[in-house]
Amino acid sequence: MVTFKYFDDPMKFSYLTEGEVACSICGSVEVCFDGGGFYGDRKIEAICPNCLKEGKLIDLEISTNEVTVPDLAEQLGSKELAQELTVIIEHCTPPLPTWQDKEWPFKDGDFCKFIKIASQSDFSNPEELFDAIDESLRFDHSATAFWEMLPEAEITCIEDGNYDTSFYLFMAGRNKIVTWDCN
Repeated sequence: MVTFKYFDDPMKFSYLTEGEVACSICGSVEVCFDGGGFYGDRKIEAICPNCLKEGKLIDLEISTNEVTVPDLAEQLGSKELAQELTVIIEHCTPPLPTWQDKEWPFKDGDFCKFIKIASQSDFSNPEELFDAIDESLRFDHSATAFWEMLPEAEITCIEDGNYDTSFYLFMAGRNKIVTWDCN
C-alpha cells in the first residue's frame, strides 16, 4: 500500500474511482484517484497511487491541491524547500475531499497531515474544536455553533461524511487543526 506523508488514509477519505480502472498515466488497472476535480488545462480520468506519489502530474501541469501560504520560502528559510514542499502538496498528495478550494494548511514550519472528515467523536468538547479552527476561519461563529454543525455520528470514510457542512481534521505534530466548508 502506498503511503503519503501529508494524507493519512486516502483510500477512505479521498475521491476514488468506482472499482478498478486503468490509470491514465501508466495503464495499471486498480482503484485509482478520480481525476475529475484536479486543477489544470489537461484532464485525466484517474491516477493510481504510485503515479501520484511519484509526481507524474508535474509534467502534465495538473495539481490536486493548492498551496497559498504567503511568504512560504521566508517561513521555511529556503526557497528550494518551499518549492519542494509545494510540489509534494500540489502534485504528489491526494486531493482533499472538499467542495471548496483545496488549500492545504501550514502550521509550525510544515504542512499539516490530513487525518479525516471530522465528527464530534474526534473532539472532547466544543472548545477543543473551536481552538483547532484558525481565527480567520471562524467568521464570528461560537464554539457552540461549530459544535452544533459538526456531525454527531462518527465518520469512518468519505461516504459517511457528505454533509452540507464538513470539517477536515489535520494534525500538526500533536495539535489538531481544522478547516471547514459548506456547499
